[in-house]
Amino acid sequence: MLKSDLINQLVKQIGSKRANTFFLNGPPGSGKSFLLNQLAQELPNVISHVQAFGPYRVSAFNDLNTKLVDDFKDFAYVQDQPQRDVLLDLVSTWNWLKHNLQASSRLTLVVLIDLDYQNMVDLDIWRSWFSSIRYLEDVWEDGPTHLLVLLSGYWQHNTLETFYQDINLSFPYTVGKNYFIWSGISVEQTEKLVTKRFPDTSSATLFGSLLHEITDGHPGAVQDILESVKDSSLSSNAIMSSAKQAARDGGYASRLVEIWVSLPEIARSAIGDLLLFRQIPTNVASPYLDYLRTAGIVKLEKIGEQYYAVSRSWYLDMVARNHLDNLGISDHMIAMVNPNELIPKLANFNLEAYRLINQIENLARNFVATQLCLQHRNRSTHILDGKVFRPSNFKNREEDALERAKDWKQRNQDRSANVDINPLIAFISTSDLSRLLTELAEQLESPIWKLIANVIDDLSGVRDAVMHNQLIDDIALQRLYNLQAEIFQAMSLSINDD
Repeated sequence: MLKSDLINQLVKQIGSKRANTFFLNGPPGSGKSFLLNQLAQELPNVISHVQAFGPYRVSAFNDLNTKLVDDFKDFAYVQDQPQRDVLLDLVSTWNWLKHNLQASSRLTLVVLIDLDYQNMVDLDIWRSWFSSIRYLEDVWEDGPTHLLVLLSGYWQHNTLETFYQDINLSFPYTVGKNYFIWSGISVEQTEKLVTKRFPDTSSATLFGSLLHEITDGHPGAVQDILESVKDSSLSSNAIMSSAKQAARDGGYASRLVEIWVSLPEIARSAIGDLLLFRQIPTNVASPYLDYLRTAGIVKLEKIGEQYYAVSRSWYLDMVARNHLDNLGISDHMIAMVNPNELIPKLANFNLEAYRLINQIENLARNFVATQLCLQHRNRSTHILDGKVFRPSNFKNREEDALERAKDWKQRNQDRSANVDINPLIAFISTSDLSRLLTELAEQLESPIWKLIANVIDDLSGVRDAVMHNQLIDDIALQRLYNLQAEIFQAMSLSINDD
């Protein structure tokens, strides 16, 4: 769930009844505390007449109740102090608040609770919290204001549900309605972590995007990786190297492994299956899917009509591979796979590179086509006719760009591709495009056109890497940005020259 989705759900539910309770689940270091701080600031801006309290980092009722009553007094919503025994349980405190609160009926009180789950090892403690929180909806049914309580923490949903069934007690929340799994922080928030750690970097957006993709937005992992960077300046190579180190012996990796060790054996075994097979159909994963999702290990992807459980991130894959013994995963096949032979699950840099290459090449192709049309006198021939002659690999003669483009188009058509949506200029190779630009530069005696030809020629190395799914680094991507700027500037000069 994203922050915007959560806020929309909160807004929707507030008007439905007098009191609403929400439960947000996610592993440590996934940004829930940061989220609650944001909600405290942002909810008053999106919901009328809201007063937010917290977030309160607590593990005992009396800690929460004492802080809550003190804050209510600071805002003059209550004048008196309850007796000490009232503060010992949540329901008694809220009953007291309901009868002593002095506030407008239009007001919505938002209480944000950040549960310190590390101190809560007993399922009955979880039951006392969750059932009390949900019971507030009944307590506050005729309360003086609207009430919204959001509790965040990390718990095993399946285990808790089984516990409630065993003690024959009504379960406190409904999945999809007031229970959500937190998915991590945004790319923009990851960029801010980069800037905080490396304030002098000029590429926070670039590296923020890379770190978000490596970790899938887990700020604990992002901070671990950034702290592991030994260089004084940031680079994609430094980030990749530090990610491997952080997954091996970083503090956040250790926290994750502690949580994963407590998962049922069938869920831990499924981690091994993910490492081998990369994806598991959800109908196969159903017995342990909730364990893996709430622990932040997998997410769901829909391929065709089937949902699959896939690993959340490359970083999590590396954490699991580095701690197989701790997790009790002894599959010898996993140990046989050298992770250095696997391509990391990263695509953002290459997708951005492809976008830039597509823009630069298409701009150059259209510029060439325009210039050739302006020079073309014989309308019975194509503008590529007689351009860029080269020896043929299959024919005992030279062929021009037009013949090569037609051959390429025909090959695509033979493979059942729809070729009619593209002009022939789209079927010339990048090297032919560069040669065409060079020929035009010589004809026009234009150094600007020669510069454009050189830009296209410089694309070839990065272009080949991107088209063959080879990961590129920030240096290669920055080179593309520079080439983009060069070709825009050169074409602008060419227009002025005309």
